[in-house]
Amino acid sequence: MSTTQRPASPPPYRLTATDFKAEIGELVFQKEATRTRDKFAHKTAKYLAGTPEAKRYARDAADALRDAETLLLSGYVGLAGTIPDADRIRLIEAANRLVDLYGVTGDAVQAAKWRAERTTIREVLPRPRDVQ
Repeated sequence: MSTTQRPASPPPYRLTATDFKAEIGELVFQKEATRTRDKFAHKTAKYLAGTPEAKRYARDAADALRDAETLLLSGYVGLAGTIPDADRIRLIEAANRLVDLYGVTGDAVQAAKWRAERTTIREVLPRPRDVQ
């Protein structure tokens, strides 16, 4: 009967007291930092929900979206009237921006209108190999 010897296993890793304290300290710090960040975010959101600053921010955001709509529409109209056929892909990009804008604002009717416009532009665009 032969006895087989097991290969020697490496000695277990041992932390020194200083290393152990450092590891535990880092874990506690990370946990507390996460907890503090989450509490702060929750309290801030809860506090700001009804404040005049939040209402003013919402009003400013709505104004910015109206301004963006005006600029995008005027840019599209300007492009549509002056752009050569070879660069009409820019109209699709402008229509995409309008679709995105109306998607953000929740205006499904306008978003559908601009999706249809985008499809129409794609149909009349010359293929890249046709452009000279």
